[in-house]
Amino acid sequence: MFKEQLLSYARHIPLLAAVEATFAEKGLLMQLVLLKRKGNAIEVLRREGDIPTVEKLLSILPKGVPIALSLNGKGIIHRFVRSVDLKDDMDLLRLILPNAKKQDFYLQKNSQSVMEVLSVIRRDRLDELLLHVAKIQEQLLSVSLGPFHIASLLPAVVKEGSELLQVARHHFELKENEIISYQWEEAEQPGRIIRIGDEEMNERFLVAFALGFLVLSEMPMATLAVDSLAGRIEDKRQEWFFKRSALLLGVFFLLILLLNTFYFLHYNGKMADTSLSDVSLLDKEIKQLKDVLKGQEQLVEVINYTERGDKEPLSYIADQLGASVPKYISLDELNFFPQDEIASRKERRPKYQSGLIRITGTTETIGALNHWVKVISMMSFSKEVALVDYKYDEKQERGVFNLKLILR
Repeated sequence: MFKEQLLSYARHIPLLAAVEATFAEKGLLMQLVLLKRKGNAIEVLRREGDIPTVEKLLSILPKGVPIALSLNGKGIIHRFVRSVDLKDDMDLLRLILPNAKKQDFYLQKNSQSVMEVLSVIRRDRLDELLLHVAKIQEQLLSVSLGPFHIASLLPAVVKEGSELLQVARHHFELKENEIISYQWEEAEQPGRIIRIGDEEMNERFLVAFALGFLVLSEMPMATLAVDSLAGRIEDKRQEWFFKRSALLLGVFFLLILLLNTFYFLHYNGKMADTSLSDVSLLDKEIKQLKDVLKGQEQLVEVINYTERGDKEPLSYIADQLGASVPKYISLDELNFFPQDEIASRKERRPKYQSGLIRITGTTETIGALNHWVKVISMMSFSKEVALVDYKYDEKQERGVFNLKLILR
């Protein structure tokens, strides 16, 4: 259970900008909801409506904050089909556009209990829309079509038995708290104030809020696998994971140091208040405690590593490694200062390899891996990088590798 909580902390995103971008006749308008996750709670930090430009959006957002983007407007087609009638993607696409070619379109499927929402956009039209927001593409975590993420919040915003829901430009028909029909309208309706849990907001922000809520809650959601963004989005997720993992490592080592210090001070205080007849017994206990502390000397060195003026912080190193990963490579583990198994068994206490990082993952081609090794070797913190192990997994059709990076 504790391990699962740690992994969740390392992987989840604590801060997210959810943006609903509408391409109307008047131009681009964006609704922004900035959300923060702390533990299992999600809170709204800021809401901003009708943002007309990406430059204005960036001036509002914290630097580098991840963005989830939802697109609405002309060129996007939505159709409803029964879930039991679902076939493969090509058949679904032809239900909407009989003469369509799969290579010309993107298809998104939003799952519900009874009805499935199919959203379609031409690839060149999507590229055209993404050009309008090119300045935020480096920060994108997901891209989706339509307002249908709102389905996850229907029980909280509509009364049981309601058949209609009007949210800004979105007109939904409902049946048993499920969307069965949708229409986008050019004219925006005045928004009412709604309450979701502890949050009150104008309903015009509801679509962006629902999008951000699903991302931060790590719930299943429909997104587009955009060719030009797929590798970049995965790189960003891995980069964030490595940053959080490095922080967890530092906190873990610090806790060990504090616990050992507490017990050492406790026994020293106990000895000062004890009669001479007990001194020999306490001397023995203190000797045993010092033996334990010797096993943690390298952990203290790990913590002090980032405090040296001539050393880059571990978080910076993790950031640079994560950002440099090419799209043909997927990382599985970044292990700072791994335990030396042979030395640990020999001395019967943990021994760690200070200044060493183990990197494991998979690659589509050995050429991509060799190029990445050269990139790492040129980084300011890299003293030596070497390929320790490589084997080809025929089932996955990928090479499995193990790298050793020695820090300066």
